[in-house]
Amino acid sequence: MAGYTEDPWKLRVLDAKQRVRRAQVLDVEGNDREAFCTYLGGIACLAQLLENATRVKDSKERLTHGEEQLLQILESCVERVKTLATQPGFSTTHVNTCRPPASANQYSGSRVDNEHVGAENYPPATPGEDNLVLMLIPHDLMATLPTPDEFKGSLQLHATCSARELGPMDKAKLENRRLADLFKKRMSSLEPKYHGQQTSLSLGLHRKMMENERIAKAHEDAIKKKRAEQRLSFQQLADRKFAASEQEEKAFYTNVLEYQQENVSMPCRMTAC
Repeated sequence: MAGYTEDPWKLRVLDAKQRVRRAQVLDVEGNDREAFCTYLGGIACLAQLLENATRVKDSKERLTHGEEQLLQILESCVERVKTLATQPGFSTTHVNTCRPPASANQYSGSRVDNEHVGAENYPPATPGEDNLVLMLIPHDLMATLPTPDEFKGSLQLHATCSARELGPMDKAKLENRRLADLFKKRMSSLEPKYHGQQTSLSLGLHRKMMENERIAKAHEDAIKKKRAEQRLSFQQLADRKFAASEQEEKAFYTNVLEYQQENVSMPCRMTAC
């Protein structure tokens, strides 16, 4: 924490970005009202940071690259808030029930330093890639994706090995890698006049990737629950077939039934019925 004390600007920038990420999580989970309020809190933090940075500038001094990034994040949040406000059934009448944002005084500070805006916990840039492209996708999400080489190998395995079906989470990771690769290609070929849309597109990609993993996790949990129920059924069948003293026979019989279920009755492994 000593580093944060010495560098309060970096802490304020990181806090503002974490608010935006939290809003994205709520957005993906379908909690529109709380996401709306959290986006507004992030907007307030970002606006205060940019105001403080601008007030100490010379009249002819332009925004730094880092400040422009913050401004683009703010603009994307505003656009998302406008979209949420127009959702069917959404009303701002009771918005005051959301958790209030921190006091604006918390974000008062001195001039923006461009080197502070990179912030740790964001994916490192690759050669020729703009940091802004994936800046709002956290390390823990990107780290779960296979590398490009692993991705190609997994596709080949998936195409040629019909005996093994990838699990829901594996499929979600491959899909997210495909989306990330397509996104990078799209950004590299984006016309300069559309560069302002990068942050908005990055937010959309983040929401989609999180949604893919959330659905995959729910799918896997359902499969695990079904398998646990099947195993219990097999154990009960073994209990009826063998005496209480025949524990080894019971275990072996249960394992055989599970193997038959996996490889005969359900050739498409890890597929929910």
